[in-house]
Amino acid sequence: MRNTDLPKISDKIMNTVFKGDVIATLTIIVGVGGSGKTNLAQKLSRERSEPYFADATLVNNENLKQRAGYGKLTEVVAILLGQNKSCIIDESFLTNKAFRDDFIKFCSYYLPNVKQEWIFFQNERLKCINNLYYDAFEAPQEKRRNEDSRFKAVYGQIQEYEVPNPQNFPYKMLAPKPVHSCKNPKFHTEKEAINWLKRKVDSGGPESSATRCWI
Repeated sequence: MRNTDLPKISDKIMNTVFKGDVIATLTIIVGVGGSGKTNLAQKLSRERSEPYFADATLVNNENLKQRAGYGKLTEVVAILLGQNKSCIIDESFLTNKAFRDDFIKFCSYYLPNVKQEWIFFQNERLKCINNLYYDAFEAPQEKRRNEDSRFKAVYGQIQEYEVPNPQNFPYKMLAPKPVHSCKNPKFHTEKEAINWLKRKVDSGGPESSATRCWI
């Protein structure tokens, strides 16, 4: 019988559970948007020949709104348990402690035999906002990311994110990573960068909220 305090998981996930010994490792990369999580995930994926997934976690089951996922967690669990292979995920919303606690609860219950290693980026606000600006306005056109929802998400993340204390964390933590620095930063002080981001957030439209559920 499932713990009613945990998010409900569909049979699609549960039917993939590998019943024997699991030797897979799940690597979880956490940091504010613009930290360089995806670049690190791609690098590790090439070095280890492991698949990686961006925005692969799910949360907030009470009102069925989740800020990430898009069905990817089903595939992650299938690879870890069904195929007994390691994989990598990156997720900026795991900077939120309540979100992270929900995900840890999910892993503890459904993936108890999967090894985990967590990689946290430092909360270097100036660098993150400069990278955000570059992604939105200076990156090649086909790679630009200028959604209002991303600006709002990063504005919230830089204010609340703290790297956990390794002594109090339930899984293996690697040394925190420094945030990637862009070559020609737009802003030179943290105050200048945060003020620009706040103005950007205040002038944007309402944040879209997709209603989804645990897959």
